[in-house]
Amino acid sequence: MQQDALAGVGFVFVAKDRLVGIDLDHCRNPETCVIAPWALKIIERTSSYADVSPSGTGVHVIASGDLPRGGRKKDKIEMYCDGRFFTMTGHRVDGTPGEPQERSGVIAELHCEVFGGVPFDVCPLRATAGQLAAGDADLVMAAESELGEGFRALWRGDHSSYPSQSEGDLALCGMLGRITNRDPDAIDRLFRHSGLMRVKWDSRRGKSSYGHITIRKALQESSGDNSDSDSDDTSNTIAQQLVQICEAHNVDLFHDDRQESFATIPIGEHRRTYRLRDHAFRRWLSHEFYKSTGRVASATPLNDACNLLTARATFDAPLRNVYLRIGEHEGATYLDLGDEDGNVVEVTKSGWRVAPRAPIPFRRPPGMRPLPMPIPGGSIRALRPFVNCSDDEWPLILGWLIGGFRVHGPFAILVILGEHGSAKSTLARVLKRLIDPNAADLRTTPIDSRDLMIGASNCWTLAFDNLSYIKQWLSDDLCRLATGGGFTTRSLYTNDEESIFDSTRPQLLNGIEDIIGRSDLNDRSIRIEAPRIPEERRKAEKQFWAEFDEVWPSILGALLDAVSIGLRREPEIQFDSLPRMADFAKWVCACEPGLGLEPGAFMAAYEGNRGAQVDASVESCPAAQATRVFIESEGSFEGTATELLALLSSRLPDPSKPPPSWPKDGTRISKDLRRAAPDLRAVGIEVDFSSKKRPRKINIYRLKIPPYCEMAPPESDHQPRDNDGGPAPVSPRLIPAGAPPPPDSPCSTCANRRFWWKQSETRWTCWMCCEPKSYIDLAVVDVKGAGFLSADGSPS
Repeated sequence: MQQDALAGVGFVFVAKDRLVGIDLDHCRNPETCVIAPWALKIIERTSSYADVSPSGTGVHVIASGDLPRGGRKKDKIEMYCDGRFFTMTGHRVDGTPGEPQERSGVIAELHCEVFGGVPFDVCPLRATAGQLAAGDADLVMAAESELGEGFRALWRGDHSSYPSQSEGDLALCGMLGRITNRDPDAIDRLFRHSGLMRVKWDSRRGKSSYGHITIRKALQESSGDNSDSDSDDTSNTIAQQLVQICEAHNVDLFHDDRQESFATIPIGEHRRTYRLRDHAFRRWLSHEFYKSTGRVASATPLNDACNLLTARATFDAPLRNVYLRIGEHEGATYLDLGDEDGNVVEVTKSGWRVAPRAPIPFRRPPGMRPLPMPIPGGSIRALRPFVNCSDDEWPLILGWLIGGFRVHGPFAILVILGEHGSAKSTLARVLKRLIDPNAADLRTTPIDSRDLMIGASNCWTLAFDNLSYIKQWLSDDLCRLATGGGFTTRSLYTNDEESIFDSTRPQLLNGIEDIIGRSDLNDRSIRIEAPRIPEERRKAEKQFWAEFDEVWPSILGALLDAVSIGLRREPEIQFDSLPRMADFAKWVCACEPGLGLEPGAFMAAYEGNRGAQVDASVESCPAAQATRVFIESEGSFEGTATELLALLSSRLPDPSKPPPSWPKDGTRISKDLRRAAPDLRAVGIEVDFSSKKRPRKINIYRLKIPPYCEMAPPESDHQPRDNDGGPAPVSPRLIPAGAPPPPDSPCSTCANRRFWWKQSETRWTCWMCCEPKSYIDLAVVDVKGAGFLSADGSPS
C-alpha cells in the first residue's frame, strides 16, 4: 500500500484470503501521534502492515495467517478474518512493512493471550482443509508419532521455526514423503488437508505449479539426488554434511543445567557461543555449507542437522554454565565487553586486566552493545556531573551501580522519580550503559510475565522507562527478578511441556508519580528523587553524550577498581544485625573505598532511604493508612476484619464513595493488612492475626515504645527531660551496669531508632525486630542516647 492519505477506501476480510485484521482502539494520541505502549508492543510483535484509523486514535494491523476459534473482541482489541470491513487511510505506522506479512504463529499466540482461547497447537484445521479419508488419517497419526512436535506444528499451519512459509511448505512435504513412501500424489493429497495449504499451492510456475515444484524439490533433497551435487556428496545426505562441517570447524557442543544446548563456533579469529536453537547459529551453518558446496541448504536438512547436534550436546557433551555480560570462574569475576574482538575483563582481588578470551562461555543476544575498553586510574567522581541527584542520594546511586557487577543476586531495584525536565530517563540511560549497553537501553512496560522473563533472558540489566502504574502481577514478578525466582509456562506448540525462565537481574525503573505501591517491592527498592534541572544548566543531548563518551572508559575502569576491592574485602564485612537485601548491602559496603565513600556512608544512606519508604508504603495502601490514623487516635482495635472495614469506612469523608483501591470485603482488608504489617510495625503499630477463636479476630494496638527523653551524660546529676520539657519519671540507672553504650544509628533491618537491653544475651536489640520482650533489667534507648526505665523495671 502507498503512504498516501486515502478517503472512502476500505478493505473487506474474506476467510479464503487468509488475512487477519487486528483493530487496536483508543491507543493513539492524534495530536502527538504517540501510540500507547500496550498497542505498540502488539504492532512490533506482529511486524506487519499497520494503518492509522480514520479517527487517528486507533491502529489497524493486517497480517496473513489463520485465526483460531474463540473470541473476537475484548476491551480495546478486536481480531477478525471475515465479515468485517476496515476503512483504510494509507497512513502507515512508521517502521511497519508496506504489505501484510505471514504471521500465523504470532496471531495464534496473541489470540490465546487476549481471549483465553485454545492454544494454537490444538486449534482445529482450517475450514478449507476438509475431512481426511480413513487411510490418510492413519498416515497423519503415524507421522505425529514418528516425527513429533515438528510435524504437528507444520500440520497445524505454524511455520515460525522457518525463515518463510515456503521453507515450511518444503519441510512438510519432506516429512510427508517419509510416511507415503515418497508418493508425490499422496504428498499432494495430504498437504491440501494441512494448515499450510493456501492459494499459492496451485499457482502456475511455467508448465508446472508451485505445489508440484515444492514436492519434487523435497523428494530430491531427502534422497540426496540433486542435479547440482558433486560426485563426493552422493554417499551423504545434506544433513550429514552439515554435521561434518561442524566437526571440521571444531564446534564445541555442551549443555547447561536446564538442558539448553549450546555451541561455541569460530567467527573469524574469535569464537562465539550460541544456543543451537538460535537463528544466528543456523545462519552460520547455512553460510559454511554454501562456502563449502556452493549450494543452499533448505530447512529440512538444516533442521535434521540441528536436531542431531542438540542430541549430541545434551547427551554426549559436558555441562557448563553460560553467562550473560557478567560471569565468574575460580574466584574471579569476568565482564564481557561485547566487542568484535571478543575481549573480556578479568577482575580478581589483586586488580583487573583485559583478556582476549574468557575461560567461561558468554552468550551475546542480538541487542547487546559493546562496552568501551576500560582505562585504569580513573575516578568515580568523573560520573558525578552526569548524575542528577542530591549529595545524600549519591551513595545510593553508586551502591546500585556497583551491585550490578555481582554475578549473583539479590539486586536492589533503583526507582528514579522526578517531574518533567528532571532528566530521569537520561540518568537511567547513563546507569544502564555503564553496566550493560543495549540497542534498546530503556524498555516499555512488559505486557505479561513471559514478556518480562524473555527480556531478562536476553539482557543483563533491565531498565523500564516512564512507568505510570505497576500492576500487582508485575510487582510480584519484579520482586522475583530482584531476589531470585522462576517463571514457568507451557512450551509453544506442545500440550504438557514447560518452558522455564529463571533469572536474577539488576533493574531500574523511572516515572513521574510514586509507582511503588506494594510493601514487598518497596522492600527491595532504592528510591531516588531527581530534582528539576534549571534552564540555565541544561545541555543539548548531543553535547551531553559526547562528554559522557569521553570519560566513559575511565569511569568503567574506576568501577572495576571498586569491584576488585570488593572481592578482597567482602569476607571481612560483618553486620551486627542483617539488613534487608543483606548480600547486596554487604557487597556495596565492601566496595566503599573504591567508590570514594567513607566507611558506613552507604548504610547510613540506605537505612535513611528505607525509613522514608516505610511511610510512603503505608500511605500507598488506603487500608493501612486508615488503620494507622485510627490507631494513633483511638489506641487499639479488636474485632473481625469485616467489623474493622465497617469502622474504617464510616470514617471516610464520603463513605458512599470510597477510594478506588479501598477493600470491598473483610478478606480483602485482611490481605492488605497482612502485606502492610511490617511497615505498620516500623511506625509503631502491631497487627496481630494470631487469634484462633471463631470468628477470627484481628488485634491492632500501638507498640509500647517509651517517649523520647533527653539523657544526661554519664555520671551526671542532670535530670532527663521529656518531649514537653518537663522532668521525665525515669530511674537514675538508665543503662544497666556493665552494658556497652547503646547503638548510635538506626536498625539496619527496619530503620527503627529504639533499642532495648536483652540481659540474657547481654546485647542491645532492636525494639521492632525482636519479639517477645522481657522487661527484667530493661533499658530502652533511642539512637540519640535517650533512655527510659520505670522504677519497677517495666515500661510505661
